[in-house]
Amino acid sequence: MADFNNMRVSQWWIRCGGMRGRSAAVHFGSLCIFGALTVGIAGPANRRAQQVTREATPTGALVQKLTCSQDPTQSYAAYVPSGYNDGTAWPILYCFDPGAQGAMPVEAFRDGAEKYGYIVVGSNNSRNGPMAIASAAINAVWKDTHARFNIDDTRIYAAGFSGGARVACQFGYALAGKVAGVVACGAGFPTNIFPSRSTPFVVFSTVGNADFNYPEMVRLARTLDSVGVANKLRVFDGPHQWAPKDLCSESIEWMQLQAMKSGKLEKKAAFIDEVFARELGAAQAYEASAKHYEAYLGYEALIKDFKGMRDLTGLEKRATDLRNSKEVKQALKQEKDDIDKQTAKERELQILKRAALGRAAEPPDSPIDAAVNRSADSSQDQAAALADLKKAIASLRKKVEDSSPDRIIWRRVLQGFFVECYETAAGLLQAKSYALAVANLQIAAEVRPDSRGVFYNLACCYSRLREKRKALDALKKAIENGYGDLRSLETEPDLDTIRPEPEFRRILADLASKKQQ
Repeated sequence: MADFNNMRVSQWWIRCGGMRGRSAAVHFGSLCIFGALTVGIAGPANRRAQQVTREATPTGALVQKLTCSQDPTQSYAAYVPSGYNDGTAWPILYCFDPGAQGAMPVEAFRDGAEKYGYIVVGSNNSRNGPMAIASAAINAVWKDTHARFNIDDTRIYAAGFSGGARVACQFGYALAGKVAGVVACGAGFPTNIFPSRSTPFVVFSTVGNADFNYPEMVRLARTLDSVGVANKLRVFDGPHQWAPKDLCSESIEWMQLQAMKSGKLEKKAAFIDEVFARELGAAQAYEASAKHYEAYLGYEALIKDFKGMRDLTGLEKRATDLRNSKEVKQALKQEKDDIDKQTAKERELQILKRAALGRAAEPPDSPIDAAVNRSADSSQDQAAALADLKKAIASLRKKVEDSSPDRIIWRRVLQGFFVECYETAAGLLQAKSYALAVANLQIAAEVRPDSRGVFYNLACCYSRLREKRKALDALKKAIENGYGDLRSLETEPDLDTIRPEPEFRRILADLASKKQQ
């Protein structure tokens, strides 16, 4: 999952910016940013150089770093299936991690890549932040992979997590007709792009049931259904993170099926039969166990995936019957109610926060709706509003810890609110608004008092404000919570004010001693 614990705010801003729907447009600009993207495959004149490079790339093993020949500042992790040969064109999956950890998604997709014969690469440079960062990485990796491997340009895919998912979707639009499918984990389209009948790729999406972006992904799936774009949503138990390895493999399998449906890949009866039988068996098992909602979802997915490839008359009737059943209707209503409950609670926390801190605590480009504006403008007692906010956070934390029936909803609310506060603090830190950044970090600490990252960044902000006592106390709390980056403590400019202090030197010495034990 995204590690919000051990990161400087500036680093976290790069890693997690654009995760929340409200801020995606800030980080992912218009499609024109891809104007410089070159999509041509290197010609025969470079064939000898290409051959040398290709033969030097290991197969059947994860390679942590391949340096781009045309831009040595760019690199990527890669997995090339063991059966790879240069005489055949191969599909490729380009992965975008929000923290530039290219090997992480490559490792997650490697089993599916080996089974179905996909090259998988993950940029070590593309990260959340200005779109120019992702654009430069895409250009470099695209050129190098096309020089290094024999790629089937009709079967190019993209995958991303969080802000990286938004990059993957934008990549798909920028290279319309080239990108056949997108695997979107934990986030969907950038806010400047809306799914429509003209969406040029199919979508396999995943989200954890405790992910604050769960409502977004459910709505995206329904929107894609309504406009006729082939898609599949898979929910797993977990928070905001890359999809588990089994779902990553399933996504590649699903892309294989879609390629056969579209004619980009020869239909293989054995493969189609195997997938159909497995999915049908799973749906029937749910129904036999009286899990009617899960059975309904399984039948609906089968109908979408195999329409035109199987006679689905019986399944369509069964799905309709289940949809009209009391159990499924109640489950659908419950899902809507849960999402509405999450949205309402998120709004409540935001209103309290704006009343407590005022609009000045928001980055200048943050959209604030009229109701929240009115609350911020009319609040005469910020201290009371802050106290109410702390009580609301404490109440939600208790409900999560006490295993409340709605604990998953409240967990999503708290995680999302934590991210929003941290993201806001990052923007304020960049703007050198240290006091307001502190206010947001203090609220984040109410949500996650065990966070080492929050207290480390508080130490940095207090140091900038020359509040040495508070800076040192925050730093000690960060270390108590598990912070241990000695290099950052020794070199971080934000800590320059407290670095000469004897207590700082003692803190550093104690930490170094613990690491040696």
